[in-house]
Order: sequence, then structure tokens, then C-alpha cells
Amino acid sequence: MLSKDNETSLTMLSMELSEFSVIEEDCYVLDEIEEVDDEAEEHDGEIGASDMKMLKGEASHAKQSTSMLLAALEADMSEAQDLINKLKNGTATATDKSRVLDLKKKISKSRSATEAGKVREDKLKTTIRAEEESRREAFRKIKIRQIKGMVNSVKKAESVDLAFIVDATSSMGPHIEAVKKNIIAIVTQVKGSNRSLSLRLAFVAYRDLCDTNRFEVLDFVKDAGRFQTFVGGIRASGGGDTPEDMAGGIQHANALSWRQATRVAFIVADCPCHGREFHSLGDDHPNGTPGIDIKKELRALIGNCGEGTMSVQFGRITAFCDSMIARFVQDGIHLNVVDFSNELKVKTSVTSSVRKSIFKTMSLASGGTKAVSFDEGPKRKSRKAALKPYSIEPRLPKSDEWTPVASVKVYQNKRIKSINDLQAPLSFGMLSYFDGKTKTDETKESKMFLRRAKAPFAEGGCRLAYHAELARKEKSLGAPKTKVVLKCFKHHGFGVNDRIQYLRQMEVSNIARFLAKEYNNSPFRPAHCARIQVLMSCVVEEEDDANEKDGNRRFCAEEVLPSDGDMDFTKFSNNTGYWDTDNMDETLLRFTKFTHEATNSYLMVTDLQGVKKNGKFYLTDPVILCRDIMRFGNTNLGETFMIECMGSTEHFMKENGWS
Repeated sequence: MLSKDNETSLTMLSMELSEFSVIEEDCYVLDEIEEVDDEAEEHDGEIGASDMKMLKGEASHAKQSTSMLLAALEADMSEAQDLINKLKNGTATATDKSRVLDLKKKISKSRSATEAGKVREDKLKTTIRAEEESRREAFRKIKIRQIKGMVNSVKKAESVDLAFIVDATSSMGPHIEAVKKNIIAIVTQVKGSNRSLSLRLAFVAYRDLCDTNRFEVLDFVKDAGRFQTFVGGIRASGGGDTPEDMAGGIQHANALSWRQATRVAFIVADCPCHGREFHSLGDDHPNGTPGIDIKKELRALIGNCGEGTMSVQFGRITAFCDSMIARFVQDGIHLNVVDFSNELKVKTSVTSSVRKSIFKTMSLASGGTKAVSFDEGPKRKSRKAALKPYSIEPRLPKSDEWTPVASVKVYQNKRIKSINDLQAPLSFGMLSYFDGKTKTDETKESKMFLRRAKAPFAEGGCRLAYHAELARKEKSLGAPKTKVVLKCFKHHGFGVNDRIQYLRQMEVSNIARFLAKEYNNSPFRPAHCARIQVLMSCVVEEEDDANEKDGNRRFCAEEVLPSDGDMDFTKFSNNTGYWDTDNMDETLLRFTKFTHEATNSYLMVTDLQGVKKNGKFYLTDPVILCRDIMRFGNTNLGETFMIECMGSTEHFMKENGWS
């Protein structure tokens, strides 16, 4: 039997052993804490970015210390348990009995130290979690402000002044009637694709210098019915010689009360202006309309942009005006010539021109780029991103125009197994092959070799594109299958080129790629619709950090777009609901709608751009809109623009008979 002291020791040690398992269960609680984005800027909270890094380091050290204490405690408990067993069966020596008592004291002390470590861990955990939540909330507020700003930009762009400057002489009756007849349909169609449309209409009818009723003008009105009534009252009459007083008409158009951000002027004529320099027709005023310089008036009209854009279109009816248009071009005056030869083309031309003008204004408001997140925090003057120095070299690089071969790490998302996987961010690991056929363990690094052109061959709104070669073996560089396109941000500075920024870009591309595969094999794609492929994307990072400071250490790497395709590189849509009506394709509309419906309205793929070859679309750099505005960077404009994009997509499907 055990002595009373030994019984007590056994009980105490058993209690210690029992409590040890509970402590062990709780000691790794810091693993639950989400990593703080290293690129996040300081915000209005109590802890700055550098202090947060120090706090994380302290938490990591506390966790390691607690783990070491637990390991030692576990060893002591194991030894104690062995000795207790000896005491139970009567084989313990005097030394064993003495050792049990020593272990009891040691375990008690270790237990206290471990509990103190756990308390410290818990305190750090609470502090970090509170700061993380504060940062997430700050980021969310910034994102909401960004989305509201984009909503205002769209509304501003969709505020349109549309003026018609129309030859109202005898031969123009059918064309005046076409404007009157189609204006309601034009407004309805544009409003269907641009839901915030605020349209004002104006009409300037001009004739010739010999006519008593030389001009009839309606300044801008919002009421399309009033516009119709006015145009319906215009009678095509008059005209002396073949040329007409177009200069006077444009002068009156310049006097209209232009004020909306998007401004569109349609000059509609079947005969040219006065002035022999513009044509070889008989002309009673060979020096032009007296007192009016038509080129000066046109330049004034084209330059009347306000804070938005002005688009001046010329509705071509006959060939009589062709030499005039050519002369304008020689003098640097470029009018967008559209077909106005029949009633159907009037509606199509005006609708398309207004939509394109809206997009032009929208692009101007955003600096010509889609919204892209670099660092997601309130901006500080000391942390502005600077534009990299670069020059575009479109041709393939010569042998001496490549950077030295670099050893790189390659990151790629894990394979997406089902649409349900899209509800949470994708994890990523390292690749041993770029094509993804063989993927290593997530924590294993794979070394590959990369060389790229020194100069980019193209640029977008926010990124540069380089010719490059990527291979597992250095000697393989130069082989056709190693060719890739590298893309990096045009700016460098705090947070711009951090790894997380490129991983976000990669995640978007790979989700879009997965959904394209799902669409291709779904009943949503009719047999007559083309298949879609989104280019594979991964992230490469040079192991040497020499290029870290200038922002050329990391890149997104993509397959090369097919060349000699059925069409040039085209931007088909954007992330605010715009679709290029000149290059609209049923399968792209269906794909966008499919991504929305297949994910139960959680996300959708937009901003489609690329080429078409052999009846298949190859797309690059898509954007994902998602209900969770904290995912997918600042190009994700949230549910507000998901509604806009779905509205325009469904409108165009219906308009083209594809719904």
C-alpha cells in the first residue's frame, strides 16, 4: 500500500495531470487570430502599423514560451506518472519516492508559470483581435465611401445633354421625322442599360442664308414629349444652292445651355457647309458663311466638355459631305461619322453613341482605370504611391533586352472543387510546375527560373505587361512552352506591390477560370454559343529581394493570349454595367448572368476583355463583384453594382432576343 503521503502525492499529481490536458487544449488559441495584412496602413485606432507588428512579435514569443513550458511540463508529468505506477505496484525505490516529491514541486511551479503565460497570451489575443476588428471596420468604411463615390461618378456620367443640329431644308424631311419618331425608343433603350440616366434634349434646325426661317432652336429640355412636339413642328423647307448654313447651326449649338457631364452633339446633314475648301459643288458663298468660321465653331463645340466629355457625331446620309469631313480631319478636327441613311440606323447610331459617351465620361472620372486597391487604409500624405519610370516597347525583346535569369517562388490557388468553395477565400500553396498538373504540399516551396523583358510591351489603366519566360529548369528557358506574360502595378510605394495584392489578383482570375469551365459544361450555354476560357494565373516572386524597393520583385504570370485571332483585343464590358454594343456577344452576356445565378447572387464575373479565336473567347484580367465588399480588392464594387451589371446584362439579352 501507499503511504498517506504517497497517496496525497498521487492525488495531487493526478489532478495536475488532469488539469494539464485542459491547459494544453487552450494554449494554441492564438492560432485562431487572422493575420494582419502587412501592407495595411495605419488608421485612426490606438495602435499604429509598426506597433501592431511589435505586438504580433510579442504574441508570437509568448506563444513559443508557453509551448516550451508545456513541453517541459509534459515531460515532467510523464516521468511523474511512471513513478506513481511504481509506487502503486511497490517497486519504487527511496530515490524514486524523493524524485516524486521533487516533481510535485516542479510541476506546481511549472503549472503556475504556464497559467501566467496563458493569461498573457489571452491578453495579447484580446488586444490584437480588438485592433484587427477596428482595422476591418475602418477598411469597411473606406470601401463604402469608395463605392458611394463610384455611384456618384456613374450618376454624373449618366447625366446627358443630347443635341441634334439638323439640316432642315427640303430634302431632309424623312430624317427629321426619324429623329422625332425614334427619340422615345432611344431614351428607353439607353435607360434600360443605364438605370440612372438623366437626359436633356435639344434641337437646332438650320437652313440656308437665303431662307427667312433660317434657324429654329429648342434649348435643352428633360421632357421627351416636348422635344417630340417641337421636332414634329419642324417643316423641311428652303435651301438655295447645294451647300447649307451648317456653320450657323453649329454656332447656335454652342449657345445652348450645356451643363451635364456627358455631352453629345449630332450634326445631321445630306449636304456640306458653305466654302469651296470643303467641296467642289456650286456655292453662292465660296468663302463660307459670312462672319462665321465653321472650323472655329467646331473646335469650340468639341472643346465644350465642362467637367466631363463632349462627343460630336456626324450623321452621314450621302457622299456629298465626305470631302468636307476629310478637310476637317486635315485641319485636326475629328468628327465621329455614323450612318444615318435610314430610320433604323438613326436609332442604333444615337443609342450606341450615347452609351459610349457615358462610358467615356465614366472612364475620365476614374482616371481611365477601373478601381484598384493597393493598400486598404486611410491615405496618408507620407505614403503616396509613385509612378514607376517606364517606356513601352511593343516588339519582342532582343537577346540583350532581357533581365538576368532569376530564381523565383511560384504561388497558385488550390483547385476549386465546387461552387460552394467560393463562399470563402481560397488558400494557396507552392507549385512545382506552372501548368498546375503537379502541386506540392501547401507549405513546400518550389523553385523555378524566370527572365523577363526589361521594358513592358503594353500598359493598362493600372498595370504593365512584360514578355517573359518561366521554367522549372534554367536550361529550358527559351522554349515556346515557357512563354508567359507578366503583369505588375504601374506604381510603387507603401503596400502597392506586397504579395497579398498579387494573390488577390490571382484569386479573382482563378475563380473566373473555374466558373468559365462550369459555364461551358452547363445547359446555360446553348450549343451555338462560344466557349470561354479565362487565362491561368499565378504569382511569381523573386527569391532575391533586390527589386523589392522599386516594385519589380513580384508579378502575376499568365498564359499568352492567342495571336491571329478572329478579332483584336477587345474590352467587352466593365464592372459598372457597361457593355460594348459594337462587340457584343451572346455567350459573354450569358456567362456573366450564369456566374451570378450559379453562386446564388453571391458574386459575379465582370470586366470581360480578351480575344476570340476559332470560335472561343480567351479572357484576361476579369473583375469579381461580390456581396462581401471586403473581398477581391477595390474593383469589387459590391451588391450595388452587381444590381447595375445584372440590369444591363439582362436588358441587352432582351434587346437582342437572347433572353
